[in-house]
Amino acid sequence: MKSIIFPQMFRNILPMIGNELIVNIKDTSVLNVISVTELFFISNSVAGTYSRYYEVFIITSVIYFFLTFTLSLILKQIEKRIDGPQNFEFLDDVNGEEK
Repeated sequence: MKSIIFPQMFRNILPMIGNELIVNIKDTSVLNVISVTELFFISNSVAGTYSRYYEVFIITSVIYFFLTFTLSLILKQIEKRIDGPQNFEFLDDVNGEEK
């Protein structure tokens, strides 16, 4: 299992786990509804205090973009490293016979 099943399993589930991580980063702004202090909540407070809504939320969106873009690039590199060769050599001679 350690040398056959787990590497295949990890290679197959890595894109799904990566997508869930990125979705969780994007969904942190929903925590504002239940009064959890996070990036969007702080941005909303700063924008209300200084009446600078556009600047604050543009910076917040850049931060969210940077987090998600960086994470997706890292996951893409990991997937590329785990992925096998793009072409495989098949055996032409299966039972001693040529096709």
